[in-house]
Amino acid sequence: DYGKSDLIQAYLDLDKGVYGYISKNTKIWLDKQQLIKNEDETYNVSVMLHWDIPEEALLDTLNKYFYNESGKKIVADMLDFGMNSTGKYYGIIIPGLKNKLASNKSPMAASLYQYLASKQITIKVSIGKRSSSVTIASGRQCAVTCDGIWDSQFQIQLSNLKNPQSIMFGFGRGEQNPVVIKGITMDEFKSVKMITTSVEIESN
Repeated sequence: DYGKSDLIQAYLDLDKGVYGYISKNTKIWLDKQQLIKNEDETYNVSVMLHWDIPEEALLDTLNKYFYNESGKKIVADMLDFGMNSTGKYYGIIIPGLKNKLASNKSPMAASLYQYLASKQITIKVSIGKRSSSVTIASGRQCAVTCDGIWDSQFQIQLSNLKNPQSIMFGFGRGEQNPVVIKGITMDEFKSVKMITTSVEIESN
């Protein structure tokens, strides 16, 4: 049995050990910047985004509450996030159905999984007020690689260093890498002079 205070404490643990950890510890860098002039005299900026998240402390938090698909310890590996292209993404998968069963490791796991999957994490690449984003962690419905039809997974792409163009929602949400920031005026370029990045946490 567990009380409301136990559940709240576990939520706070996920906030700090998953969302907060990724926000503070993701290493981000950019290269291969290109400037493309549009017919309307604005510009698009194309830039390759790279990121890497140290995994040990993150896995420590996740393994307090969740199982992997086999009911065992969660580990980072080359995984099939896209459901159609095995081995492209280095990251973590937390299965929904496996962690909602009564026999799971924590009686709170069903509630905690719902909480985990209620948020997504993106890297936002900005020039002034204009930006474009790439998703690095999110809940996802799936019909192929899950235990149950239309089960869900929470997926974290820890790194894209081996294949920078492989990103979680490249086709599903129209995200792309190189990231493209569109419609920038020359005045905006002159006033900003630099590209910035940030890790954003949003509700799904």
